[in-house]
Amino acid sequence: MPLSGRLYLQDELQVTTRLLFRLISLVAILAAMGCTGGRRGVLKIADEIGRKELVRDASSLKESAGLLRESDFVKRKLARYSNEEIRRLYKAIGRITFYLPGNRRFVDFQRNTLDELVRRDNVSEHDLRKMYKAYVGARLFDRAARLHEDFPHVRFPFIPKVTPGIATASAGSNNVFEVTDAGKTARLRGLDLAHGPRIVMVMWTGCAVSERALDDILDDARLRPLFRDHGVLLTQRFDSIGVHNWQERFDFSNVYVARDANDFPDFDFLTSPHFYFLKDGKVVYDFDGWKENGGPDSHFLEGLAAAGL
Repeated sequence: MPLSGRLYLQDELQVTTRLLFRLISLVAILAAMGCTGGRRGVLKIADEIGRKELVRDASSLKESAGLLRESDFVKRKLARYSNEEIRRLYKAIGRITFYLPGNRRFVDFQRNTLDELVRRDNVSEHDLRKMYKAYVGARLFDRAARLHEDFPHVRFPFIPKVTPGIATASAGSNNVFEVTDAGKTARLRGLDLAHGPRIVMVMWTGCAVSERALDDILDDARLRPLFRDHGVLLTQRFDSIGVHNWQERFDFSNVYVARDANDFPDFDFLTSPHFYFLKDGKVVYDFDGWKENGGPDSHFLEGLAAAGL
């Protein structure tokens, strides 16, 4: 299901209108918090985060999540929630850490809420796996390992042995994990996107549409050499086995896991596939989705032209 491609220019009127409606929504939430008190106000934020539309808009999700405070998740306050309410809260926080995995502040909120579920003897294996995935998503591998030790009966997702490797320290510096040894190890390294034309396909390893897109690209005699020479596959989800499977299936080694979304501030990791066309490090064209009837997507061809390919 292709969506419209776009040159990398903002339509100021559309952006202003969207921000205005978003501001009205946030004001309404804040007003409700003032009228109903802390606990009920937090639950209103949780319900807002649970809206289906919100998870596709990273900036709006960040705004709603930003209304939550550390003081809302102290043990004394969490104990006041009913069982149904604490589950609503845990679900909302889990949604934040899934879609915005780089923010460790929310991982701590999730752990505090999980501890309350454990205290009530109301925790499930699904709850524990969500916490484990939040740790992995935030690259807190030591904490994920300790959770596994604390609950050895739970089957947690596989994570590889992570080696430090070489990477630059600053945000926006394109740090990635390179998966090797059939997905059993991952090494940190820098990814060069600053020189020449590049095609970056942001994807999820379990996305069938992304697989179809890459099949169509590599089946095309003209596009295949361009993508093999200039293409990169990038995912934020730390699924080393899935990355290895993509490398094997497509005979394509340039498949990486982003260390942190902040290392790629121009990329949206909430849609799959999302294509970015760069020229000397600058995004000149992007689009998300892929057409259903095979062959190259017209937006992909426009992106190639914008990148000088």
